[in-house]
Amino acid sequence: MNAETSLNPDTPSSENSFAKMSEEVGAFDRNKNFLNKWYGFNQVKLKNIDDAPIDTDALVQTDINDELSSREEWEKQFINPYAFGIYASTAEIGDLVNQFAEDKDGIGIDKSINGTVKLFSEIYGLENDIRIEPLPKTEETANTWGLYMPGSNTFWFNFEKASSEHGNDAKALASKMISTVAHELWHAHQDDFSKKSGTLRGLLYETNFKNYKSPKESYHGYRSQLIEDEAHIMGTTVDAALNAFFRDEEAFTSDKAFCEQAKEQTLESLRKHEEKLASQNL
Repeated sequence: MNAETSLNPDTPSSENSFAKMSEEVGAFDRNKNFLNKWYGFNQVKLKNIDDAPIDTDALVQTDINDELSSREEWEKQFINPYAFGIYASTAEIGDLVNQFAEDKDGIGIDKSINGTVKLFSEIYGLENDIRIEPLPKTEETANTWGLYMPGSNTFWFNFEKASSEHGNDAKALASKMISTVAHELWHAHQDDFSKKSGTLRGLLYETNFKNYKSPKESYHGYRSQLIEDEAHIMGTTVDAALNAFFRDEEAFTSDKAFCEQAKEQTLESLRKHEEKLASQNL
């Protein structure tokens, strides 16, 4: 190396280059181990994290917060606020069930699904409008209630299955439709975050979507995935909210103004919560 080259300010010294490379390798290994830990914790078995379609730059650049290394902290930050949003909307969810069951204003399956999608899009703070389409009829989807595919902004619902059960218990059918929407639109929420680079949450969701296990492959593998585990929490939260509603329906319906105020306050808190998470790069 001649003197001219060594004095060129645009040419990094070998020492600095090595330090930068070491730092990036260290970040990659540290974050890869963290990713493995999370998938191991959620019992998702990847063949090999090195073979998974993960953006290696994302592993280097993602700011991982050690405070989120426990399941309890994860749920506290990312799940519980939205579950509370569902509880705060109990009166409206119960009203959707009753409207459908009693066929008020000629409400049918289409209107019920549309109203439910609108409500949960609001609770989850979805960034895009969700299209609603009939679930294509195949042998695999015959018993599937609903489906959301990442990147589609589309919720596919099994209208045919719902119609075939419409003559049975209308309240049970409405409850099932609502819990399905709560579950599937949570995937839309995860989809929104999977596109946000530099966040642990986005990286985990993106990796899980790319390495998704269907129930046909393995029900245990499907049910244990992070994205499915979270979505099931949302569905069961709806069930719990409706149980509370029907235990004391009068309490919820007698003061709708109070319930609506509680919902609006909760949604405003959720918006502030998301702004805080964004500022912390979570």
